[in-house]
Amino acid sequence: MRRLLFVGTVAALMPLCGGVAGAQALPGVAELRARALESYQKSSAARERYICKELIRNDELNGNGEVKKSYLDEREIFYVNGFQISQEVSKNGRALNEGEIRKRDENVRKQIEAASDHKRPKTQGLVISAGDVLRLAKLDHERRVMVAGRPTIVFDVVPDDDAKASTVEEKLVAAMAGTVSIDEATGNLQDVNTTGAKDVKVGGGLVANVHKGFAMHILVAPEPDGVWLLKLAEGTGEARIGLVTKSAMRFHQETEGCKLYDVDATQVDKKK
Repeated sequence: MRRLLFVGTVAALMPLCGGVAGAQALPGVAELRARALESYQKSSAARERYICKELIRNDELNGNGEVKKSYLDEREIFYVNGFQISQEVSKNGRALNEGEIRKRDENVRKQIEAASDHKRPKTQGLVISAGDVLRLAKLDHERRVMVAGRPTIVFDVVPDDDAKASTVEEKLVAAMAGTVSIDEATGNLQDVNTTGAKDVKVGGGLVANVHKGFAMHILVAPEPDGVWLLKLAEGTGEARIGLVTKSAMRFHQETEGCKLYDVDATQVDKKK
């Protein structure tokens, strides 16, 4: 089964009203987008100091939305030149056998090789990055709210038929409708909550076909040293990637146990 992955603590949103902060002028869309992209690029090197555990559950659904089959994976993820590298640790609760480990290690080697050449690694599914969302999402209706005590800029996301999108990931972002939240102080993407407003097809639907209504939710939060990492990604809908049979699916992806390493790959205990 092909996977849909995201490389971005639910907090209540409360409008920021009254007072000096509430009267402060909102940043322009172009200004905030540029600052957010700059923050994303600057944080790429810092993210490469982390290795995290990723827990993924993918459910295949029948026509009534009931689970037909579930896949449980545990992976370790790290970054090279801003690209996420994923390394499988277990499948459905069991450790990999020797043959699977050899295949895994070869796949990781190829991912690192591609990332070292500043090319997006080939994966088993779609990988939507925060950079894709920041570059391509069409933003409207800007407002300021408070999230966990931090001023946050929220935008409505509207589909953009004129977006310069060529990959499946880019086309998915251009077809989004929903909301995007950006931390005002740092410019980091914090929350994405969207639904596909139309079908997305690549290669006439032969390469990929993601149906209208595909919903996704991404949460990103800062580590104690200020580096923002993906914490949660989840979604549901109907999609087909490559030659995999079209199916309804639901996924839930959590990132936890992130470890900070120094240049000698020695774990550094984070301050509590």
